[in-house]
Amino acid sequence: MNIDSQIQPLEQVSSLWFEDGNIVIKAGNRLFKVHRSILAAQSHVFSDMFSFPSFQEQEKFDDCPLVQMPDDPESVEFFLLAVLQADFFLPPPAPSQYHIVAGVLRISHKYDCATFSARALRHLSARFPCAIDDDIHMDKFSKPLFSKYSAQGRLAYEVDWVALLAEVDAQWCLPDMYLMMCEWHNAQSILERADYEPKHFEIFPGQKVAILGGNERLRNSEMPKYLKILANSALDCWEGNCHEARIRMLK
Repeated sequence: MNIDSQIQPLEQVSSLWFEDGNIVIKAGNRLFKVHRSILAAQSHVFSDMFSFPSFQEQEKFDDCPLVQMPDDPESVEFFLLAVLQADFFLPPPAPSQYHIVAGVLRISHKYDCATFSARALRHLSARFPCAIDDDIHMDKFSKPLFSKYSAQGRLAYEVDWVALLAEVDAQWCLPDMYLMMCEWHNAQSILERADYEPKHFEIFPGQKVAILGGNERLRNSEMPKYLKILANSALDCWEGNCHEARIRMLK
């Protein structure tokens, strides 16, 4: 097979291609022409990168310095939209989709963009509350994370989320994620997927042990029944009636 035929043509993302931009970012086959000063103001990593004397001497595209990012193109696009379009990634209680939250969190954490990293974590706190009262207040915009996936696709996606949450040290989210995995998948299916290579991060051996080790204990106990009161996904209560659903579950 001709290798050249496998190379995707470059795509200028129209929503992130500003004619007066002064830097071009390439992620995968996607190109973004944006403003260097805005990125530098939001990210210490970009600020340091742009300040190097050699920066202006590097490869050019459309007469602008070309920065090649080795990251997932979709995540980079979500991050740039969050930074450059004020209404794209609003803080809670504004709704967001979790693949957008994941993309923004992944890039903003890696490139030290504190504003949008914190905003993404606030969205996660809405889905993974630390207290029941927090969950009640967030009912109006919490949504299931994995409802559109098959069991196999869901497990692969969950593994990727576990790896991302560990990478950004969002430890408070992991118990609920582990519980969801144990509720939806038996130990054998988890073990078969334990070597799944996620799109972005490696899941650590200790995380595999935690998931597999807890699976059987959870299934042989009544604890999941009571832990479900903390998870909207188990209550089918996305329209603000979660408090009443918790009361019914405890009766």
